[in-house]
Amino acid sequence: MAPWLQSPLDILFNYWMSLRGADGQIPQKSHLNPVKFKAVLPDVSILERTGKENYTYRLIGSDILQRFTTLSSGINLFDRLDPNSATFISDWLEAIFHLPCAAHCHYVARYPTGLKRNMSSLYLPLADKDGTLRFLLAYHRATALEAIPRLSMNPILKWNR
Repeated sequence: MAPWLQSPLDILFNYWMSLRGADGQIPQKSHLNPVKFKAVLPDVSILERTGKENYTYRLIGSDILQRFTTLSSGINLFDRLDPNSATFISDWLEAIFHLPCAAHCHYVARYPTGLKRNMSSLYLPLADKDGTLRFLLAYHRATALEAIPRLSMNPILKWNR
């Protein structure tokens, strides 16, 4: 299907799926070619997991940076979260790595700038060159508050290790 006919979630998810080897393993971060998903790059981030509540931003798209005034690569995601939601988000992200699975969620984000938006996020695990699951390729689309009034999180696919 032509990229302009696909939703941004489809573009990134289908590209990620195309990177799986014949054995169906999670794609390696080193195999990413941003040109293949350039239409969604402004809303893409890559996080590196180095511990249960240590997810460091390694790449941040320009539209994400506009929503956060002080976000930059090298910052830990959990340093930016509301402490009331940190445990839930930590458990959910950990499940992506331990199942492993791709996951899609809807939620309301409140930014330090005062901006509130409904978010649709896609999280796709990536392996390092040794095959260890260590990175998340994430897509975050902001929409008006009326669009998605509830929280939902669902694994999309599960792989056997």
